[in-house]
Order: sequence, then C-alpha cells, then structure tokens
Amino acid sequence: MLVDLEKLKCPCGNHFLDKSSSTICIACGSATCSAQCHENHLQSNKTCLYINNFNLNEKTKNIQGLRNIKVLDIINSYKFSIPFFSPISISNSKFMKALMSPSPLTIILQRGFRQYGQPHVRTFLLPF
Repeated sequence: MLVDLEKLKCPCGNHFLDKSSSTICIACGSATCSAQCHENHLQSNKTCLYINNFNLNEKTKNIQGLRNIKVLDIINSYKFSIPFFSPISISNSKFMKALMSPSPLTIILQRGFRQYGQPHVRTFLLPF
C-alpha cells in the first residue's frame, strides 16, 4: 500500500504529521496521534485486535497495539536520504513494515502474514 502522509489522519481528526507522537500500528495498520487515541478509537471498539493475544491483567492492561511506525522515524529517513525501498521500521514478517517511497511524503506499507484488524476509515490508504 502506498500511504500519503499529508492525507493521513488519526481517528480523532488530527493530521498524522502534526504530532511527534503519531504512529502507525503494525498490527492493524491504523494511524493514530497518541496511545490514548489508539485505545479510544481502535482497541475499545475492536478495530485493533492485537490486545486479544493477552490475558488482561495489571501488566497487560496498558498495551496499545503495536504502534511501531513512528512519524519521527519517517521524517528522519527523509532527512538522511535513505534509499528508496529501504525499510524504515523494524518488525518481523508477522507484522506490517514501512519502506521508503520514491514519492515525496509517502511511504510504502507492506502487510505481514498476521492481521489483527483493519485500518481505521480515517487512515487513507491508496493502492500501490
């Protein structure tokens, strides 16, 4: 999937590039501006199902998906001129990973073989 970062929005309406805490969950593919938004808009209404892998207790109650593709990492990749199609996030083959795109302010998301929900409607994904 090719993702235009300028169009990407959190379910709360904030633009992805506006907050340094913005991330994309590598389990469900949704972009959120904070862990609280991920909880409120995705986990609580069963859009992100990653939390289902855990028995809820004191240690696991604060897990907020796998918010691993960080906006600061993406911006730094452009700043340091990382070659196109190079990984800009670290995950194993089970989960989504991000790659540099030849188009400005876009990234390529590659889905892993496990899927824990669908991206939220406000996450604008364009077919590659």
